Amino acid sequence: MAKKTSSKSSGSAKKGSSKKSAPARKRGTEPRVQAVVSFTIEETTPKPLAVKSLAAPPTIDRPKRIHPRRFPPRVSEGEERTIHSTTPAAFAAAEAFSPGDELVVVRDTELTKPGSQKTASNVGEPSVAINGNIVFYTGNWYAAFSTDAGKTFQFLDPQTAFKKFDPPGSSFCCDQVVQYIPQIDTFVWLLQYSTANDLDNFQRLAFARTADVAASRFRLFDITAKGLGVPGTFLDFPDLAVGANFLYVTTNIFPPNSLKVGSAVVRISISSIDKGPIQAQRFVQLDQDGFRVAQNCGTTAFFAAHKDTSTLRVFSWGEKKTTIASALVPVSRWIGGNGYQSRTPDGRRWLDRADSRLTGATLAGNDLWFAWSVNRGSNQRERPFIQIARINSTTMALLENLNIFDQLSATAYPALATNGANEVGISYFIGGGTRFPTLVAGVLTNPRRETEVVASGRGPLADDDGSHQWGDYLALRPVFPERKLFASSGYVMKGGGSGDGSNRDCTPHFVIFGRKKNT
Repeated sequence: MAKKTSSKSSGSAKKGSSKKSAPARKRGTEPRVQAVVSFTIEETTPKPLAVKSLAAPPTIDRPKRIHPRRFPPRVSEGEERTIHSTTPAAFAAAEAFSPGDELVVVRDTELTKPGSQKTASNVGEPSVAINGNIVFYTGNWYAAFSTDAGKTFQFLDPQTAFKKFDPPGSSFCCDQVVQYIPQIDTFVWLLQYSTANDLDNFQRLAFARTADVAASRFRLFDITAKGLGVPGTFLDFPDLAVGANFLYVTTNIFPPNSLKVGSAVVRISISSIDKGPIQAQRFVQLDQDGFRVAQNCGTTAFFAAHKDTSTLRVFSWGEKKTTIASALVPVSRWIGGNGYQSRTPDGRRWLDRADSRLTGATLAGNDLWFAWSVNRGSNQRERPFIQIARINSTTMALLENLNIFDQLSATAYPALATNGANEVGISYFIGGGTRFPTLVAGVLTNPRRETEVVASGRGPLADDDGSHQWGDYLALRPVFPERKLFASSGYVMKGGGSGDGSNRDCTPHFVIFGRKKNT
C-alpha cells in the first residue's frame, strides 16, 4: 500500500527541464475556437466482418516504428495559487469505515500469451471493457476477448483483422481503446492507423454487440483527418467516453512541421450507430491539445485541457446544444515537462516518456474529476505524483485539489471511472525508490481505499534511443451490467527480458475490484 502524507503548502513552481520538451505556448494566448460541424461517417464494411480468433497473438519480431513519438507542447507556466492539497495523511487508513467498505480484488488474471509471444510492450497502453461474461481487452500490439468474465482469453490480431478494408498505404499502429455502450448493448473498439507519410491517417471504430464479440463480428467506421476538416495532419492519442445519447471520441491533431498541436472531440449519435449511417458532430481546436471527456458524462459532455500549469480549461457540451461553453478553473500550480525522473530499485528509469496530459476524467453526481501526472518538485513533493482536480460541474468552482503521492516512489498514469453508486474509482502506477512499477487500484470517494494489485519484478530495459519508457495510459471501467465493481487494465515486467534485449515480455493483467459489500 502506498503511504500518503499531506503538505500544507503548494510549494514554489520550479521550472522543469527536458531535452524532449517543445517550447511553451506564448503566455496569455487563448485557443482559437472553431465551430461545431455536422458530418456523416459512412460504414466501411458492407456487412459485419468476421475476424479469426486465435489461441495466442502472433509474434512480432520487432515492433514497427511506423510513426515517430509525438510529444505535446510544454504547458506554459501559470501563476502561483493559494490552493493546496487536501490529501489525508494516511490515504487508506485515516477514515472510519463500516464492515464491507474494505477494498478487495475480485479477479486478477494474467494474460501471459502476449509476453511469451513477444507481442506486448513496456508502453503497454492497455484498455478494457466488460459486460457480464464478455470482456474485451487491448494493448498496443494485441487484442483479446473473454467469454468467462476474464478468467481466460482468446486473441485477435489487430494488424490483420481488418486489412481487407485498409486504404492503400495505411496500416494499424498502435493505440487502441475499448468501451461498452449499454444503451445498445454494443462494444466499441477504437484502433489507430498510420500512413506511409504520417499524414491523413484515421481512427477506426469497430462495433460489435455483446453476442457478436464472442463470434468476433464487427462493423467498421473510420474517422479520418480529412473528415475532421484537418487534411494533412496526423491523429494520435485517442480516447472514448459514453454519454446518455452520444459516444465521444477524442484525438490530438499534429500538423506537419509544426510545434502546435490541436485536439478534436467527435460526438456520435448512439442511435445512429445501431441503425447507420453514423450522424456525428465535430469540435476542433488547433491551438489546444489533450482534450479528455469525462466518463459517465450523462446529458452534458464535460471535457478539459490545461490552459497553463495552474489553470484547467473546462468545456461543456450539452446533448441538445450545438454550441460549447468553457470556463477557466484555477488549480494548484504544478511542474510539467516531457519526461519525469524516477529510478527503480535496479537503477533503471521508468518515466522518461511521461508528460502532463490528462489521462483520467469522470463525472460522479455533480462533481467532475480530472487527473494527470505531475513532475517532482511541485507542491514540495520529492517524487513525481498524480494531481486531481474535483470541480463542481454547475458552478465550475474547484472543490478539492488532491495529490496522490508517496515519499519514496513516483505515481503516474491515473485512470478514473464512476460506478453505479457514484463512487469514483482510480487505477495508476507507483514505482521508483523501493518499488518496481506496480499497479494500484482504489476508490477516491469516502471512505477512501486503495490496494497494490501486482508488482513488476524489474524496471524496463532501455529502448533503442536509450530511454526507459512506460505508459502512456490505463483504462478503468464499471463492470456492467450491475456497475457495482470496477474493471482495470494494467501490466508488469517479469523476468530478465524477452531474450533479445527488449521489453516485449510484458505481462498484461485484467483486474476487477471494488468494495467487499458489492462482491
